[in-house]
Order: sequence, then structure tokens, then C-alpha cells
Amino acid sequence: MMTSIQSFIHRRVIVLPEDSPASAAAKAMRDQQVGCVLVINQERKVVGIVTDRDFACRWAADFADASVPLSRIMTTEIYKKSETTGLNDIITLMENHGIRRVPIVTEDSHHREKVVGIVTLDDLIAAGAIAPHHLAQIVKRQIGRRLALAPRYPSSIRSQRRSEAHLHQTMDRFCAYLAKQTGISAEIAPQVIQFLLGSLIMRVSATAGAHFIAQLPKLVQDQLSVLPPGPDRSMTAEWIVAELASRFRFQEDFAHTVLCQFLSGLQNLVDIGQIQHLKAQLPEDFKSLFPIEKGAPSIPFRIQSETMTLRSRSFLNGSEIPREYTGEGEDRSPALEWTRPPAETQEILILCEDPDSTYETSWTHWLLYGVSPTVCSLPEGIQKAPELQVPFQLKQGKNSWGNIGYQGPMPPIGHPEHRYIFRVLALDRPISLPGGATRAQISNEIRGHILSEAELVGVYQHATARKTA
Repeated sequence: MMTSIQSFIHRRVIVLPEDSPASAAAKAMRDQQVGCVLVINQERKVVGIVTDRDFACRWAADFADASVPLSRIMTTEIYKKSETTGLNDIITLMENHGIRRVPIVTEDSHHREKVVGIVTLDDLIAAGAIAPHHLAQIVKRQIGRRLALAPRYPSSIRSQRRSEAHLHQTMDRFCAYLAKQTGISAEIAPQVIQFLLGSLIMRVSATAGAHFIAQLPKLVQDQLSVLPPGPDRSMTAEWIVAELASRFRFQEDFAHTVLCQFLSGLQNLVDIGQIQHLKAQLPEDFKSLFPIEKGAPSIPFRIQSETMTLRSRSFLNGSEIPREYTGEGEDRSPALEWTRPPAETQEILILCEDPDSTYETSWTHWLLYGVSPTVCSLPEGIQKAPELQVPFQLKQGKNSWGNIGYQGPMPPIGHPEHRYIFRVLALDRPISLPGGATRAQISNEIRGHILSEAELVGVYQHATARKTA
């Protein structure tokens, strides 16, 4: 019996003409919180698709011009189906062509095409409607398809070289970080890391492995896409340690340390949700090698690094924060200014935290995000609201009190000076969360996507404590 796709059709889909500017697609995807835009021609037929990932890669690398029409950045190789198509046919189509989205269309009495919605791989995974071996095949085919289609993209030789250099730099930094984390030499780091990643992926289910691979740098994805689907229960922690010792001539104690430190490093590189999903499929002895998670995750490791600086007209770095910017005064957010972020930046995130809090994790005083990378300053006194259009478009999250917006220093009476660290972070992709997000949600969202950051430190002590002193 054929399974209907009706319950899997996502009907809130954005459709734009092919001569629409790229800025219109970007704004629509951001405002509607969707991952793609379908593109139609003058006859209203679907002729292309622009995804959030493809939009960022092609548009940012080749044009960086908001007026570029969608016809120049869209993917034209699309496969449309009707509402009467069966679920198995949709999955087969995805598997054969390495695609994640299938537009669903119909025709009116005049044979004019009309968009009904879209079926996505993510929705099928969420509903448990796709078998692991099909998912693994789709992911493998998708990676091969990207490589095959790359020369067709309208890019110059220079931009292609920049893109290739960027991929290798990301890979090098990924390996360098894990080499430092595990204590192995840079010369053998790529081989050790590939072996450890491969062992971990083959130990879990094909679904978990595919999602995990998608979190890794592109060149690492290519290496791991050929692995057979798991779970292979022979990949025990004891076996991995023995193989490390044998293959790389490590002492057994050192091999055990390498595995533990590697798993610890992964938690700073991969979305915490994916780590938890992996751990859920591992035996207890394997799980115990991961570090214990405490409290909200910290702002994660940045794959890339370029120098930025942050300053304030309200106070100098290392000096006392004026009373008007604290909980004892007007509780007004200070003015901030930062240098231009890296060219690949898609969004700016600003936060303020107290690392001297008596709580287990830093106390968050401010979360501000959704800021355009063209913005390099923030006036004082930002209104406390989840989303604002003035002084420019931005969002604010919940501080550790559970309130929206800035809440200034207010250390307990009797405490010595507390440090308050203001940080500006340049991200290589926009944060998809709405206003009002928590620190933990934002940390998970930006893990592995920080291009650069800068800090500004102010200090403050409760007025009563100062008088007593």
C-alpha cells in the first residue's frame, strides 16, 4: 500500500520571482525562519531553489551584492513532484539525486503550475519515516553531488581558490585544535583524528552518524562519507585504545588519554545535542570517557580566528564600570565599539557575563544578537525588548535572571570586586533563534561557527561593600 506524503508536506513555503534581489530572499528566510526559497519564472513555474547554506556560500563568495538576482545564485537542478506521489518515491528521488528538498506542485485547469509546498529530509527524519540505510545513502550522494556541481556555479577562478583555501584552513584548524587537546604531534594528527572519528561513527546508528558527520568540516565529511553504516558493536573503547597503541605506537596509557581528550575536545566543536545523541547509543564504559557536562555550555571553540578589538566610551578596559550602567544606578547598557569583523561574518553576537559569580557557571547579564556584520558600534541605553528595529535590527535573549535585555552589575554585598566581561563575536552563519533565547540555546547554535571575538573587561563592587572597606 502506498504511503501518502500529505502529512509531510510543509505548506509554509516562500516563492519569489527569479529576478528578485538576493536581499529579498535573505530577509524572507530570516523573517519566516525557513531554510529555503523556491524560485519561479514569468510563467510561474518553479525553476530553482535557494537554500540558506547555498545562499551564504554562493552569494557571499561570488557577489556580496544585495541586488544580485536569484537567477544567478539559485540551484537549477530540482525535482518536482505532485501531491499524489508516494512517500517511497520521494525517498527514492532523494536517494538517487542526493537532494534534501522536493517541491510539491499541482496544475490548474489552464495547466499553470502552482506550488503546494515542499517535503524535506529533515521532516522525514523527525517523523521517523526514513530508514537509516536510506538516510546514509542520501547523505553520501549529497556530498558527491556537491562536488560534481561545484564547477557549474557562476564563480571566478579566484573565488574558487579562495573557497578551497578556506576549506583547507578550516580543516587545518580543526586538526590543530584536536592535536593540542590530545597531546599528539601535528604530523600524525590527521590520521589519528580520522581513525577516531571513523570508529565513533561506525559504532552508532547510520542516522546518528550522518547527523554527526554534517557537523564536521567539509573535508572531513568527504573522508568519512565512504564508511559503512553502523552500528558496529565491535568498536568498543577498549578496542579503540588497543588500535591506537598498535597503529601509532602509543603507550597504552597514552592511547587511553588521547581517546579521552579527543572526546572532550569534540564537545567544544560539535553541537551538544549531537554529542548527547551519540552518547545515548554508546555502552556505559564508553560514555564514561566523555567529560561531565555541568550547567549551561560555555561559548564554544572558534574554528577560525582573526583579531578584533572592543572598546567603550562609557569606561576603559580594566577600569570600574560607572554606577549608571549597574543595578545600583540607572541599569543602562554601555556604549560599545568594535573593529570590522572578518569578511565571512554573517552576524554579530554581543554578551556580558560575570565569571566571578558564586554560581557554577558564569552569570549572564546580556545577550544581544541578530546584528548585521556591517554594524560596528552600539549606542548606550538599548531598550529591553526581544526584538528591536532601532537603532538597527537586533534581538536580545534572556539573562541569568530570566529577563530580556541588559541587567547590569549588582554583586552581593560583602563580595570583592567582580569582573564583567563584554564580548563581541563574529559568526560565520546567522543565529536562527527568535528573540528571547537562552544562553544555552545560543551556545549550542554557534558552536564551531565563531570566526573571531574581542573582549572588554570592567570591574564593579557593591557600594555598601566599598563603604565598609
